[in-house]
Amino acid sequence: MGSFICIYCEKEYLMDEVSKSDIIPFAFIAGEKLILKNRVCKGCNNLVNKNAEQTIIMQLESLRRRINVTKRQGEPLKNQYVIKYKNDTIELETNPIKSDDPSLFLTKPIYFKDKDDKGVIIGPIEEVKDIASKKGEENKVTMQNITEENFTIYETYSVPRAAFFSKEMKTMVAKICYEWLIKMCPELNPLEDGYKHIRNSIFTDTVEGYNLVDVMTNTNIARGLFEDLSHLDKTDIIEFIPKKLVVGDYYLFFEIKNNKLYCFFAFMGMVLYRVLIASEGLINTKDNLLISLIYKYKGRTGEQEILSPNRETWAELSHHLSDQNNYNKAEDYSKYLSTKINELIKYRIEE
Repeated sequence: MGSFICIYCEKEYLMDEVSKSDIIPFAFIAGEKLILKNRVCKGCNNLVNKNAEQTIIMQLESLRRRINVTKRQGEPLKNQYVIKYKNDTIELETNPIKSDDPSLFLTKPIYFKDKDDKGVIIGPIEEVKDIASKKGEENKVTMQNITEENFTIYETYSVPRAAFFSKEMKTMVAKICYEWLIKMCPELNPLEDGYKHIRNSIFTDTVEGYNLVDVMTNTNIARGLFEDLSHLDKTDIIEFIPKKLVVGDYYLFFEIKNNKLYCFFAFMGMVLYRVLIASEGLINTKDNLLISLIYKYKGRTGEQEILSPNRETWAELSHHLSDQNNYNKAEDYSKYLSTKINELIKYRIEE
């Protein structure tokens, strides 16, 4: 049996300790996945998932459902609904309930907690009585006349904008960019000294402390990246017509400039992140800008498209991407981000 060295903890393991790492977490991209094989141990893969990914997945569940991602077994995610039931004597508002079909709410018992955090069961009277009888709580069963006038079901969308600027998001983004570069550039040796800050910060959950991830918050640049693609060429690689990006898609590319290697990641076509991958051990690029192709991954299918940047106009965009004043001002970006979130919620991504 062979062995491998983990790109995070730098320890050598037998191959039965290897883990397939979802570069973009499975929860955020459907269909074919970006997988990094034979480079991450099970312990480190679980560590990053615990420190960052689980939190972001939970916070952005509403957005996950809008891009039609599935569970690992292929089942669709259930939508979340809130029930309001109101008459002369009772008013209940539930915590979100997951269901494939809201019409099922009145045909089978539903368990939830009301706004006072009290457990409640609502549903067909005979079934509710049977459940209550088994618990010795028959006296708590109340017969209510449920009509369209006093029973309301609506889907809930809770998307905290702060999540996009959080420590967990930055850690997840750093992991995505680091692993994507390793997959796309086989010649890159992540165990070299030039990459020690990125790998150690992910391993020790100190990405934010090292200030390795910046969030683009200049709305003019965001509009140019997410809405006006005139800076991209039509290419022979794919047939591509510059137009508004589909919210819910992902973009990855890298740039080497002034002896620094940056990886850029556009999350769901709404926020651009810049990750400092390395600042030493690179070729001298002070006078020459080295940029990669732009890789687009469709959130709904995982399908990859490759775009070629317009190298005649990229220098201007690169200048803005290098300006620290265009990053990390969450209050300036708040309104634009809200617009993009609402766009994703309103226009479900489907064929």
